[in-house]
Amino acid sequence: MLHTLLASPIGVIRFWALAGVILIGSISYLVNRHRHRHLSEEERDQEIDLYFEKDQDGFYPWETDLDDSPDRIEKGAKRYILKDGPKRGRW
Repeated sequence: MLHTLLASPIGVIRFWALAGVILIGSISYLVNRHRHRHLSEEERDQEIDLYFEKDQDGFYPWETDLDDSPDRIEKGAKRYILKDGPKRGRW
């Protein structure tokens, strides 16, 4: 199959374009993996502080409301049932 692709000049261009995209993607993946593997705790905390702010009580957004008790559900709330979702695979 490869020899038929490389038979025309456009096929050669497509081959090298695909090879370049795969190479660039692989290099960027490896650089990101290497960079994030060697982060210290302080660097991770600084990165979190770049994207998220603490409120006046000193909590991040995901730390403010941790109460998920059933008493907080309103009486008239619609019940979530798994059957309500899309029926994938069941035509």
